[in-house]
Amino acid sequence: MEKRGRATIDNQIQQLMITIPSQRPFGIVLFMSVWFLGWFSFGLIGILGSIFGNGIVFKEGVGLVFPFLWAFPLVLVGSQLYWYLWGKEIITISAKDFSIHKEAALFSKPQNGQLNEIREIQVYYKPKDDYLNKKIRNDFEFPWQTEGRIAFNSGLKTYYFGNDVEDAEAKYLVHQMVKLEYLTPLNFKSQDEFQRFLKMF
Repeated sequence: MEKRGRATIDNQIQQLMITIPSQRPFGIVLFMSVWFLGWFSFGLIGILGSIFGNGIVFKEGVGLVFPFLWAFPLVLVGSQLYWYLWGKEIITISAKDFSIHKEAALFSKPQNGQLNEIREIQVYYKPKDDYLNKKIRNDFEFPWQTEGRIAFNSGLKTYYFGNDVEDAEAKYLVHQMVKLEYLTPLNFKSQDEFQRFLKMF
């Protein structure tokens, strides 16, 4: 098992497992934690007060709508906080198959495919403020839905992984997959591209 940068590379028998933990931006995690606890307490007190005491929630006609209005932002923020604290990408590659799984990611399903169908694998530059720019443009997506730095085609789909690694580490991960002979020239745009990653480190 090798730990370099954020990722952990575990070269098992006939299988390579790469684990990339999510980034934990301190300011965002702190703000979300305080907001989550405050919003949870507010809603819980309101609901219990309406049911067992003299609360104002039901009396003002909000009725059963209030719990949903309270729960929606709670789930929205809570799922992102859960990802920041415990989320991770797990990429598993065997002699024939690959799997990309995002643990602790809401509504995320494992992506599986055949290794020999991977084409044009590449590492591309992603600005650090890319996620923030999407927020400013109101192009909402969860942090685990951002496109990773490593991309490849397989069949009629394009797959991404490596959301939270830097460019240099992304290149090192591809280099390791080549060095350990999980990737061949067929998985790249050209023989030259394959050789470039093979000799990169």
